[in-house]
Amino acid sequence: MMRISIGAAAALPVCLLLRAACAQDAGPLAPITPNTPMTMDALLGSVNGKPVFVEDVLRPIDGELRNMAANLQKKNRTLSDFRQDARELISRQVQGLIDDILLANAANESLSEDDRQRIEPIMNRIRKEILTQNGGSEALADHALRLRGSSLEKELDDKRRAIVRQLFLNKTLIPKVQVTRQQIMAEYNLHLADQFTKPTEIELFTITVPVAKFLPQMDDPDPAHPGRKIPRLDASAAEVAEALNMATERARELLKQLKAGADFATLAADNSADPHGIKDGGRWPTLKRGDLKWQTLEDAAFALKANTYGDLVVINRDDPMQAGVVILKTGDVTPGHVIPFGEVQEALDRKLRDAQFNVLTSDYIRGLREKGAMETTVERMIDTATQAAISRYVSQ
Repeated sequence: MMRISIGAAAALPVCLLLRAACAQDAGPLAPITPNTPMTMDALLGSVNGKPVFVEDVLRPIDGELRNMAANLQKKNRTLSDFRQDARELISRQVQGLIDDILLANAANESLSEDDRQRIEPIMNRIRKEILTQNGGSEALADHALRLRGSSLEKELDDKRRAIVRQLFLNKTLIPKVQVTRQQIMAEYNLHLADQFTKPTEIELFTITVPVAKFLPQMDDPDPAHPGRKIPRLDASAAEVAEALNMATERARELLKQLKAGADFATLAADNSADPHGIKDGGRWPTLKRGDLKWQTLEDAAFALKANTYGDLVVINRDDPMQAGVVILKTGDVTPGHVIPFGEVQEALDRKLRDAQFNVLTSDYIRGLREKGAMETTVERMIDTATQAAISRYVSQ
């Protein structure tokens, strides 16, 4: 029967829970020494006889914890904030580590000699990669890894455990995964609209001639702009109608020039009131239905074929200060289409198989936990590791 025991370790003096490597410097943030109230090499407990140390929990999330500590001052956060965030991260790590050990134990009891022989070439390759990345020799690699709170032995042990675990799960659970064509078709139909139907996309160019430019003008009352003219806000309905006619006539003139070969970007920069005309030569980002604010403009744009001009469109007619007459031109047009089932069937099959495999894995791990006997709470492991993280990353 699986046993997880950490209660005895938590009751011992810290000095008796240290291993020889505990005097190493953990880095620029709060170096760990044997005098620190809780060190990286403090024993948290054991899972099925395998000892679990603080460093086993913190080492894989070292970078994230360092970032949390660095953000205390940058983002005006408190020690309480760090404790809460670190505890959430450590909680996930402890739970994952326990599951990892339980799976590794189950795997070691089930794998055949052939399985173990298959693992060795993979481990040899990984070992060479680790040595190459950390100095080239065992001594140099071990030294470099210890400076980061790890060691060559720990890195190889982690890699081997991960490979054994995955090999075991593949042998045990993959044969139980069953996906039918009907299930794949149901998944396809479920996501037909949101994933497998591609909307029409257009490349759009516009020049917006502002109606306000042709309204009666007045002196700008702002003393910061002496002599500048601005549209009169009290223009009559007749004056607004006349301004709209003049803006429309100007737009027709520009459209005639464009069709005669004038440069669109140049005319947009000189005449357009919209940001795309000023900054991007009139070009919008690639658009699909629903991207444009004005329905009349969108309907006109999506009715055009590629590389054609449309009829003039008036937008915001009820607000003369914001109204404009728009010249439309399309570039590339990508017609909407539905991705056939045959093109995505294989990918959907993999997706459904992965989902089934993940569910089976979760159920299997849950079964391992239920069969075990907890002699103490996981919360105590999390609390102890969190206090160690505070000592390592925050306490000065």
